Amino acid sequence: MYKKKNIFAVEIHKNRIMEKATQIKELLNVVFSEALEDESLIYYIDTLKIRSSDVVSQIEKLKDDCRFSNNSTNSHLLLGHRGCGKSTELNKLIKELEEENYPVHKINCIEEIDIHNIDKNDILFLISDSLMKIAKKVNAKIPDSLSKRIYDFLDTKEIITEKIKEKEAGVSAGIEANTGILQNLLNLYISLKGDIKYGTSKREIIRKEIQNGISDWLVNIKELKDIIYNKEQKLPILIFEDIDKISKPTEAITIFNNSIFANLQFPVVFTFPISVAFSSEFMPLKNQYTVHFLPMIKTHTKNNQDFADGINIIKDIIYARAEKNIFEDEAITLLITKTGGCLRDVFECINKAAFRAYIGRNSNIVEKEDIERALLELKSDYTRMLVVDDYKKLHEIYQTKRDIEDKDTCKMLDYLKSQVVLEYNGEGWFDVHPLVYDFVDERLKARSNG
Repeated sequence: MYKKKNIFAVEIHKNRIMEKATQIKELLNVVFSEALEDESLIYYIDTLKIRSSDVVSQIEKLKDDCRFSNNSTNSHLLLGHRGCGKSTELNKLIKELEEENYPVHKINCIEEIDIHNIDKNDILFLISDSLMKIAKKVNAKIPDSLSKRIYDFLDTKEIITEKIKEKEAGVSAGIEANTGILQNLLNLYISLKGDIKYGTSKREIIRKEIQNGISDWLVNIKELKDIIYNKEQKLPILIFEDIDKISKPTEAITIFNNSIFANLQFPVVFTFPISVAFSSEFMPLKNQYTVHFLPMIKTHTKNNQDFADGINIIKDIIYARAEKNIFEDEAITLLITKTGGCLRDVFECINKAAFRAYIGRNSNIVEKEDIERALLELKSDYTRMLVVDDYKKLHEIYQTKRDIEDKDTCKMLDYLKSQVVLEYNGEGWFDVHPLVYDFVDERLKARSNG
């Protein structure tokens, strides 16, 4: 047993990108919950038509808006539950835009800044940084005058230390050293991004400087955009990931409820917390941004009947990564119907079930009992924070497939944030996560019998 466990551990640390798992010990190489990108897009299955209540999906509309940008559709919010596939769809979108030679750049905000202490000026800084990265990628020339303006803007003793000045001193010195104006600026931004992410005191100073000189900062952004456009004859496109992971989703409304991001002169896409979309405070943003929903894959209908098309396409997603004979078919059907279309839940349960089957039962097949055990753990994760007062509210949502009364709006936002409640078909209808409803139903019956 110990030897087999070591073999399993070695297998999961190998190169993940394989054509398809043919044995249970290979499952963790291919059934991972991270978004598909680059080589792993070989596992991609098109789910957009199944998700949508329209013949044209929101991602297809987003792509067209980015390709044929105009002043009314430059800024976009993409909403969807965690684990529904937003990042994978964005990565696919980026690949398609790059294949059409659009200058596009993705920003992983969690890697770049402190997502739990975010400010609009952090985003403005990242926009400038991203445009310079695109300029470098397309070999666009940054004029001395723009470089000097950006450097002078940040040239205060509180922001640029003597050490940084020594390293980045003089634009002309950089050129003579064959590093170039643009690389000097990018090196400077790398240092300052570290301060924004980790340096509490300097972060506030940088934010204050950008805020106080915001008009000049926006002029610099416009010039960077123009430089890229003149070189490529296409507008730059920026994709901001992880804004939806802000710890307090209502803060996202405060940050984005202004004309700065809404009126950028090139396409910018921000992932956004789906929970706040059902708050009255979200309405001003709907008037400023183009809003796109990526709904969950529907595995059941509003009258609680299985939705075969949705179930089958999730099976296709699983079987694109692993041979069908590794699983008991009944186990996979149970898994899909009990996870409500959340792909992250599907993958995490398969991983746990595969480990249990291979290590615990010495089996080469994931069976129903393995999936049941994984689902039990997932149910516990979802229901741990529920209290008695939640049971009737969740039962009401399950029965009506609608939002609960306005007086409970904050509660509904909490349910959506925690994914106790899921939204289907893009502003269409709500339902309780299947595992959560099983729990609620058990508790209500127990209380009525008691």
